Amino acid sequence: MKRTLLFTLVLLFALSASILANELLNGSWESGDDMFWWRLGGGIVNLNTWFANPGPAPGEADVYGYGLASSWGTADGSISQDIYVMPGVYTVNLSGWLQAKDGWGFPSWIELQLLIDDVVVAAQQVSASGADTGWVKKQISWTGFVAGKKTAKLVAHVDGREGGPINWPWGIVYADGIVLEEEIVPEPASILALVAGLGGLVIRRRR
Repeated sequence: MKRTLLFTLVLLFALSASILANELLNGSWESGDDMFWWRLGGGIVNLNTWFANPGPAPGEADVYGYGLASSWGTADGSISQDIYVMPGVYTVNLSGWLQAKDGWGFPSWIELQLLIDDVVVAAQQVSASGADTGWVKKQISWTGFVAGKKTAKLVAHVDGREGGPINWPWGIVYADGIVLEEEIVPEPASILALVAGLGGLVIRRRR
């Protein structure tokens, strides 16, 4: 009886177990390029030597990140990575470090987006106008049905049209350390079927 109960608890724990590893490949651009990502505008840069030298985000071991900059004009960019899964109900966690810097007046911003089956379901943004935000960690958590695809995406807009009194006509944004994790949400029917089946075993053992 005790062994059966223990076995039941172990299986229930297994059904609700989480996958906590980062599913993104090259999620911090540690390779120094955009391998595994789809990039439109911006680039993979050395954060120690690129514009304004922000340095890597806290806890990041490598020096690379995503960056977009513009002087005396505007620019837009994006970079994304798709993860394909079996249909089911998932809790999806997306996080990353973002930073925005603007010369003066017009804001520059960068946004972390979670897409489920090509639809944006959640987003977190940092925006700066005339100041540096510093590194800000943004986190997204979403639970729902996924037909087949999850996407981690960064969308950026920089505006360096206004030089301001210090003549600093740059709009700059950065990103680093993007992490996508999932937790499989067990179906109630599956749990009930398991409990019912094990309950039957307990009854037969008693007989």
